[in-house]
Amino acid sequence: STKGSSAYATFLGISNSNNLSSFTITTNDSVAYGAVLISSSANDLANFNIFTNGSNAHGAYLYLSSSNNLANFNIFTNGSSAAGAFLEEFSSNSLANMSISTKGSYSYGAYLVSSNYNNLANISITTNGSSAYGAYFSSSSFSNRIVDSLLNTTKVNAPKIYLSGDSVP
Repeated sequence: STKGSSAYATFLGISNSNNLSSFTITTNDSVAYGAVLISSSANDLANFNIFTNGSNAHGAYLYLSSSNNLANFNIFTNGSSAAGAFLEEFSSNSLANMSISTKGSYSYGAYLVSSNYNNLANISITTNGSSAYGAYFSSSSFSNRIVDSLLNTTKVNAPKIYLSGDSVP
């Protein structure tokens, strides 16, 4: 459990080949994250329950990381601009068997920025907030897959899947 701005509950920085399982994490404040992987690869994280409360407080945040497996996560975020799973500049990660619920304006179930070749499978996402997105892919993200998943958005201007960019097929 963490309290305070910019706090991280689980942090793997420049870390490889770790196995972490069965965590319950609660964060309370802005920019407080549940699970963070930075410049990390080949890690397995499983059976996490993450609760965040605060603006820009993300459940799982991966940055410059590749070939990680996150499975059996339950993520609940409450706050504007918060993401259940925020993946930035990473590739070839697997997110599977997840339940993500967000509450707050401009919140995201899954938010991928400059992220490629990732697999999201059996993900259930529910967002509740104006302009909240089920899954958001930036224009610099490509070759990502969402399979066997359910996305539900409950407010106006809240797309289930949003592809940013000028040349969306």
